[in-house]
Amino acid sequence: MDNNNRQVANSFYAKCGKRGLDILVSGLFLLVFGPVLLLLMLLVRVRNGAPVFFCPARPGRNEKVFRIIKFRTMTSSKQEDGMLLPEAQRITGLGRFLRASSLDELPELVNILKGDMSFVGPRPLAMKYLPYYLDDERLRHAVRPGLTGLAQISGRNNLIWDKRIEKDLEYIENLSFKNDLSILFRTFKKVASSSDIEVTGASTHYQFDTYRVVEAKNSIPTRDEIGDEFQWEETDRLYCAPGENQLEEHLSKRVEDAAYTLSGRAAIDLAIADAAGSGRIRRALVPSYCSFPMLQPFIMRDIPYDFYDVTIESGRVSYHFGKRENYDLLLYMPYFGIPADEGALEAFRNQGVRIIADVTHHLLADAWPLQADYYTASLRKWFAVPAGGWIGKSRGNLAEKPTEDSETAVAPRWEAMQEKAAFLRGEADERRTYLEKFVQFESELVQLKTNL
Repeated sequence: MDNNNRQVANSFYAKCGKRGLDILVSGLFLLVFGPVLLLLMLLVRVRNGAPVFFCPARPGRNEKVFRIIKFRTMTSSKQEDGMLLPEAQRITGLGRFLRASSLDELPELVNILKGDMSFVGPRPLAMKYLPYYLDDERLRHAVRPGLTGLAQISGRNNLIWDKRIEKDLEYIENLSFKNDLSILFRTFKKVASSSDIEVTGASTHYQFDTYRVVEAKNSIPTRDEIGDEFQWEETDRLYCAPGENQLEEHLSKRVEDAAYTLSGRAAIDLAIADAAGSGRIRRALVPSYCSFPMLQPFIMRDIPYDFYDVTIESGRVSYHFGKRENYDLLLYMPYFGIPADEGALEAFRNQGVRIIADVTHHLLADAWPLQADYYTASLRKWFAVPAGGWIGKSRGNLAEKPTEDSETAVAPRWEAMQEKAAFLRGEADERRTYLEKFVQFESELVQLKTNL
């Protein structure tokens, strides 16, 4: 069947019955397995440390973000440089048992009772995968994600990504009480026999974002490519130290305190953290053209946000905010020196709303727009560096600044650039290796904290 014609099954069970059963059964299971949950909580606390639960953000029904609740299976052990050890070294014996038996997912009963999830449905995947779905594949988010699903009983982690998503769409199209019972029964059999189970940290499979980029770009036979990654040339040093170039002076004129970060999104995250130090951020307002990486800091910090539209009217940028109540933070972006209608922005300032201005596209302009509380920028949009961002605070000092070694953090990207240069010069025949490193760096960047 043509994927574009697919739709959720239209039945009483799909509309009402499924949710009713989820509430009834999850509530009953929580009562029955309550003592087991308490015992596992104690074991995890003793063996893996605090916190007991691991609660990453996941896209739910209609891509509404929720926090999935799992038992923590890894420690927080770090290397001498302060970076976390690889997952394979941090997962504990208890953690392996919990994953192999699927007991790490037992707390998801709470998600099911709340309505975030269902017993059966497409598994909720990482937020960082959202930009990589094809349009027709987004149908997998038309229903509540499941504790198990058709993809899991059809090969689980041994299926390639295209097949997994195909199984998710097939389930949604044929959603019924009979199929859900069949999937649950087959899931219990697989868990009991430990078949088709993969323990994170020991896998050689690509993550979905890496898979999509590598499979797409590696199929291109030519070396004549133009992309957003610079071809790396050897230099004596990766970065210029502060004070050694005019950029430092250009930026410092506009703020009282500043810091370089690993990326533009890390700069936004640092600004959000600093703003939260002076008062709770209940809700934020962001432009509708905001990219997913720029939204990631809001998502990771559980800050709800609404979008506003931006248009060019009579040669000026106009912001269409709508109602201005109940917002504590505003993100806006001036574009390429185009003058902005700043009256509406001034109204937010008068209401005490903290403003972050991302000046990436306005970075080298002589005059910047309305004075914001924070300015952020992605430096690699302008300069031939593997990564880099900047944050400035208009008044006062930043409460926290990056502490990690940025050059160590971007070493994989630097290596990938060298490998890409070798490929373009005809000194290497394989594109896959450097593509993997590029995507893995981007994926890890999404999860970075403000210390980078």
